[in-house]
Amino acid sequence: MGLYMKELNKVELEQVSGAGFVGDILKTVVDVVDRIIDGVAEALHDKNIISESTAKDIEQLTDGAAKLINYTIDKFDL
Repeated sequence: MGLYMKELNKVELEQVSGAGFVGDILKTVVDVVDRIIDGVAEALHDKNIISESTAKDIEQLTDGAAKLINYTIDKFDL
């Protein structure tokens, strides 16, 4: 029971202090940028400006970067 109350108090403190709010915003921004870049790569491929391989490489690069950034946000409890 004591551990539950301690955890509940921690959660309440985080909610009051806004903990995680900045991290949530950063993760949203990272997700939006990732989707935009993936969309641009797909559009460039559809217009035959870049190859399918290059488009996939760009998507893999942005996906990897997004995962790394999100991991860092979680690690630092932003």
